[in-house]
Amino acid sequence: MEAAKPAGKRPRTKYDAAFRTEAVRRVSQDGQAATRVAQALGMSEALLGRWVRAARAQAARPAGSEALEQENKQLRAQLARAERERDILKKALTIAQMLDAHFHNRRANETLRFHCLTR
Repeated sequence: MEAAKPAGKRPRTKYDAAFRTEAVRRVSQDGQAATRVAQALGMSEALLGRWVRAARAQAARPAGSEALEQENKQLRAQLARAERERDILKKALTIAQMLDAHFHNRRANETLRFHCLTR
């Protein structure tokens, strides 16, 4: 028995890059209305609108911004690693200080007992 599909929902259609580029070109360069282009291509107007906005945002980005974004990503990863290492070292220092204090107190107590016994 098959599960019932929601009414009014179409199966998701995958569009290739050439189709997407052509649809965006019709709206951006040819000046055609997005509604008409979407209807002519048999696709959702909302999807075409998202494509057009993404294309405009991409065109507005300065040249070389992809390299900067890649460098930013690498620097963020390095920073995250350095912060993790710092946190580990902080914890290790805290543990070392606690152990040192414990052994220092223990040594002081033993010295005190030794002095008390020798008198």
